[in-house]
Amino acid sequence: MKEKNTKEQLIYKLTKLRQRITELEQTEEALRISEEKFRAIAETAVDAIISADKNGNIIFWNSGAQRIFGYTDEEILGKPLTVLMPERYREQHKKGIEKIALTGKSKYTGRIAQMYGLRKDGSEFPAELSVAMWKAKKEIFYSAIIRDITKRKTLEWELEKLATTDMLTQVFNRTKFYEIIKIETERIKRYNHSLSLILFDIDHFKKVNDTYGHGVGDYVLRTLTKIVKNNLREIDYLVRWGGEEFIIIAPETDLGKAKILAERIRTAVEDYKFNRIGTITISLGVTQFTNGDTEDTLIKRADDAMYKAKKRGRNRVEVCEAKRIG
Repeated sequence: MKEKNTKEQLIYKLTKLRQRITELEQTEEALRISEEKFRAIAETAVDAIISADKNGNIIFWNSGAQRIFGYTDEEILGKPLTVLMPERYREQHKKGIEKIALTGKSKYTGRIAQMYGLRKDGSEFPAELSVAMWKAKKEIFYSAIIRDITKRKTLEWELEKLATTDMLTQVFNRTKFYEIIKIETERIKRYNHSLSLILFDIDHFKKVNDTYGHGVGDYVLRTLTKIVKNNLREIDYLVRWGGEEFIIIAPETDLGKAKILAERIRTAVEDYKFNRIGTITISLGVTQFTNGDTEDTLIKRADDAMYKAKKRGRNRVEVCEAKRIG
C-alpha cells in the first residue's frame, strides 16, 4: 500500500512538473512573441526608441534612433546615454540615475519633456522626450521615446519672427517692443540698473518718397537700420516704431551714455552717402527710465525730446529728463 502511494505521489509530481514545464514554455513563447512584436513596432517607428539598464547604458536601439542620432548599433550599444545629450545635461542626468537607485522614482516618467539631443556629428537638435521605467529580476530598466522636433521648432521660430519683426527692415516691431520693455523695466526695478530710450526719425523723409519714389524710400529705411545696428551693442534693441520712426532700447545705460550713443548714431547716418539721394539726417530724442514710469510715459518723454530736436533745426540730439517730484 505504501509503495502504491509512493508511486501515485511520484506520478502526481511528474504531472505537475510537466504542467509547469508547459507553462514555462508557453510563457517563454509568449515573451518571445511579445519581444518580436515590440521589435517590429520599434523598428518601424519614426521616433527614436532606446532602452537602457540600471546604470544608464544602452541595451536597445531602434532604426529611428540610428537615423536621428547617426550612430550604428555597433557604435552605440553598451555606451552610456550621456553620449546622446549635450554636456550641459550630463551632470543632471547622472544625479537623476543616482536618485532613482535610491528612491525608485524619476521626475521624467509619465510626462513629456523638451530638451536637446546630440548627434554623432556634434550638432544639437530640439527633442521631445518621454521616459518609462520598469523592473525585471529586481533590476531597474529604462526606455525612452525621443522625437526630433526640429521642423516644428523652426516653424514656431518663423511664426514668432513674423509676429515680432518688421518685414521691410528686419528689426523688431511694436509688438516686440512692448514685450522687451516689460522685461527690461522689471529687471531694472529688481537690480537697480539704468535703462534709456532713444526715439528718432528721418528728417524730411516725405520729400525722399515724393522725389525718388517709395522704392528708394524703402532702400533708405533698410540701409538706415544697418547703419544704426552697426553702432549698437549686442544688448541694445532696435525697433521700427512706424513709418520712418525708430526706437532704441538701451539697457544698463544712463542718460549721459545714451546721449553719447545717440550722437554717435546721428553722425554715422549724416556721414553715409546713400545711392541717388546723397545724405540724409535724423533727429533723436533721449530719455531715461525713472521710478514711476510706464511704457507710455517713457515714450512720451523721448517723443517730446525728438520734436524739440526738430524745432531746433533737425539733425541733432535732445534730452528730456523726468520731472522731479518734491
